[in-house]
Amino acid sequence: MTQYAHMKKGSVVVHPGQRVAAGDKLGEVGLSGNTEFPHLHFEVRHDGQAVDPFTDEPIAAGCGLTDHPLWRPEIAKAMVYLPSGVLGTGFAVGRPDSEAARHGAYADVAFTKDSPALVFWIDLFGIQPGDRLIQRLLAPNGEVLAEIDQPADRSKAQYFGFVGTKRPATGWDVGSYRGAFSVLRGGRTALEGAAAIAIP
Repeated sequence: MTQYAHMKKGSVVVHPGQRVAAGDKLGEVGLSGNTEFPHLHFEVRHDGQAVDPFTDEPIAAGCGLTDHPLWRPEIAKAMVYLPSGVLGTGFAVGRPDSEAARHGAYADVAFTKDSPALVFWIDLFGIQPGDRLIQRLLAPNGEVLAEIDQPADRSKAQYFGFVGTKRPATGWDVGSYRGAFSVLRGGRTALEGAAAIAIP
């Protein structure tokens, strides 16, 4: 038996007792239930006991066992472990809240010349000690309006950060504003990304 939890509300397209085949869509990853960020809790059970699909042994048996995966060979080969990644990015007109951002609260914010502030936010997972996190907010002409460059002092399963600035006295210039970020790890770029918002 398999269990899929925290799926997106309204996305489940199967019903109890339905026979499914490998590759069939069941639903979409979401934030339902008691969770802090979008993910899928996937569990395999045999005789009521949780089994590790990578070893075919009970979860309680621990690591370091001979691999006898339950995955088809082509699926196992395609799976790549991602120690760090991006959960989301976006913009807000004030100090953003992490939970609100994760639930799409800023997806439809309209920006104008009179918006009180312009803030670029990022939501990441897997930050490691010593990582250097850089965030920038850039004007349409490429000028850096705000920047944060800081080291991570400890491991962070999830990291939510933002950079921004208040509206200038003359209002925002018309054009495309860009937010960019990078995570440097051991002198190399572990993560990077960018997003843009237009002010008409």
